[in-house]
Amino acid sequence: MFPFKKVHIVGISGAGLNGIANLLLQMGVIITGADKAQNKYSEFFINQGVKISSDTDIAPLDGIDLLFVTSALRDDHLLILEAKKRGIPVWTRHQLFPVLFEGRQLIAVSGSHGKTTTTSIIKHILQFCGVDCGYLIGVPDPKQSSHLGTSEVFVIEADEFAKTLLTLTPKIAVINNIDWDHPDIYPTAKDYLDTFEEFVDITLANDGIIIANSDDKQIQSIYNNLPLAKQNRFQLFGRHINSQNHIRHIRHELTGIRIGLYLEDTKYINNDAFAPYVGEHNAMNIMAGYLVAQTLGLNLDKVTLSLKSLPTVNRRCEVLGISQNKITVLDDYAHAATEIQATLIGLKKAHPKNRVVAIWQPHSFNRISQFEPDFVRACGYADEILITPVYDGRASGEYNFEAFRVGLNPKTTHFVDQLDDIIDIVTRRTASGDILVLLNAGDLNKIAPILVKELNKAYHRGG
Repeated sequence: MFPFKKVHIVGISGAGLNGIANLLLQMGVIITGADKAQNKYSEFFINQGVKISSDTDIAPLDGIDLLFVTSALRDDHLLILEAKKRGIPVWTRHQLFPVLFEGRQLIAVSGSHGKTTTTSIIKHILQFCGVDCGYLIGVPDPKQSSHLGTSEVFVIEADEFAKTLLTLTPKIAVINNIDWDHPDIYPTAKDYLDTFEEFVDITLANDGIIIANSDDKQIQSIYNNLPLAKQNRFQLFGRHINSQNHIRHIRHELTGIRIGLYLEDTKYINNDAFAPYVGEHNAMNIMAGYLVAQTLGLNLDKVTLSLKSLPTVNRRCEVLGISQNKITVLDDYAHAATEIQATLIGLKKAHPKNRVVAIWQPHSFNRISQFEPDFVRACGYADEILITPVYDGRASGEYNFEAFRVGLNPKTTHFVDQLDDIIDIVTRRTASGDILVLLNAGDLNKIAPILVKELNKAYHRGG
């Protein structure tokens, strides 16, 4: 039983908290919200009678039992100070999750990349197979981000930012990959790896199962350092035939990927599993989904059938528009170098006869400074690329793109500061059949309708 009857949520409309707010609503908790500025998702809550105020308004604190805030909120924020003054508990996800998920059979999906997509795949498979699982996924639309569910099973995206994944006690933990990120939280690669090692320890102490990508060197390192009894709690998957569960082949098609796979425990083989997703990385995400289903004892042929109806995941190669001269505009949340590279390679394999043009909005000064060579290499996979100023919601500053000017082809690399510059270059430099992908974890996707409109104008005037 959730111990609070009335909760005020700071940042209610953001992707980090709106799913949790929706879960509390489904549980019958009375909630109010606060935002610095409302967005299109605020309407979802307003339509359900939730009052949303400014994040500087202390009046909604009257009569509440709990103030729930994002981890990104500073301790000296007005509402936090006022709540503490009144003796109102102030919780982040760290305190909320152990209470919220008490008694649920948690499937926690972790890793540096692919968490959102893999969580979405698993919840889709389970629902298709008749399991009304709960879920919490880090997408911006609250209608897609969470569901309470009637079964004990709950699928959650286990985020390593602020070490949130360590608040969970999974029965099944998925680890897709470990690729040092968030240098503002984890100063060294070892700090980052240590958090995943602790996550493994927590899961195994809870008598849980680890489903992990054995192609990843860091995951293999964790596995190799464990005693045999703990290794036996792992289900490993990968591309190599020696992997316990492996992908036999991947074929890239215009509308998705077709994979062959083998699962050791059930001796399950399928050479024609189709999913409407792009890229080899998604084949790995699907393997994790199969292994969760196998662990739960689901019908694996039914799992294969479910893949055909996998929904588009918000901001993951999501089609935002197609111009009249057949330029497809996509939005992708790729913001780490590995993700950018995987998305660009996946698109090129899916569309081998088409150019892939990228508009990249770098995310976080810390990230681009720490991993600069990796970003330069990743950007080189685009046939043409436009690079905008850095987007950083937590820090301000400037970044010198000199390494990109030196390392990338100057004829196909453009540094843009204004929307007008983007429109000018896109309308001049793209042609029918091009794939135009917006790579960003910020607000670049807002320009997609404008780009489609301007591409149509250029098409009608013949240039």
